[in-house]
Amino acid sequence: MRHPLTLKRLICSKTLYDQVTKVISCAGDLELANRLHQFLLLSEMSSHAIFSIENDEIAIANGQSPINNRNVRRLLEGFLASNDDLDDYSLTNIGELFTIGILRKMHDLDCTNYLEKVIKRRVRHSAKLLKDKRLNPSIARGHKAAIRILRTTPRDEDEIRKLIESKHRQLQEANAEQALYEIEALDWLLTVVRLQNVEHCRVEIV
Repeated sequence: MRHPLTLKRLICSKTLYDQVTKVISCAGDLELANRLHQFLLLSEMSSHAIFSIENDEIAIANGQSPINNRNVRRLLEGFLASNDDLDDYSLTNIGELFTIGILRKMHDLDCTNYLEKVIKRRVRHSAKLLKDKRLNPSIARGHKAAIRILRTTPRDEDEIRKLIESKHRQLQEANAEQALYEIEALDWLLTVVRLQNVEHCRVEIV
């Protein structure tokens, strides 16, 4: 039986091909996280990916080849479809973060607080990766840019769009690489902020 690595051990593991690239949150449901982790270990993806569980989160690292979001989403949808007791659960993803949880009406919860938790989770994820001394310098610069953008940018759609436009202008300058990283982080943040205006959103399970 494969011994599940903790997230810290996974990041430092010599078997790590590239880096932790995806994170699956089970929205506070530890039992669901353990069930999903066992499902992933038995899936075909386990032959070319590394899975690690820590509390209600599962990290996915590249194994023999990169893992794309479409394949992860298809696998998670298959997990939900194969378990009748999870009919009330559904899947959403923002960038590299996937969440499985129960859908509730907006008026039943404070969605803003939840979205801030999503943002903090991504910042925490990038900060953990930066502790790996073997991390590619270019990838490290990208994570540093994401942390800075997510911590300092106002949660306002118009302000974010203006920043994206200004960063696109910088693509013609010498610091184009930095601008690309910042645009990626701003695009992700814009998606998160837009969720505040939809009829439904995720909520952590109590």
